[in-house]
Amino acid sequence: MSTSQATKDKGSAQGWQQRPDKTSGAIKTIEVIVQKGTFSMTCFAQKNCKRWPQYSLWLMTDQVNEEAGQISPQIEKARADLKKTDAN
Repeated sequence: MSTSQATKDKGSAQGWQQRPDKTSGAIKTIEVIVQKGTFSMTCFAQKNCKRWPQYSLWLMTDQVNEEAGQISPQIEKARADLKKTDAN
């Protein structure tokens, strides 16, 4: 990774510090990854959005759009719980 890219990524990581407490564990992980220069923030986001495409919008913006198939893990769990209830 180039020095200029690492500097840009470290600047990006600072924005994560302003997230609510519910993400504090993830924030620390991201900060360590970025500080060590082992992984860029862009690469981190791309890999996770590819792994969970249905969560892409939620991962990047903390928003959902169910009509477009963009959900959060909480919505997916609620749907699974409803299916269990309906089956009983």
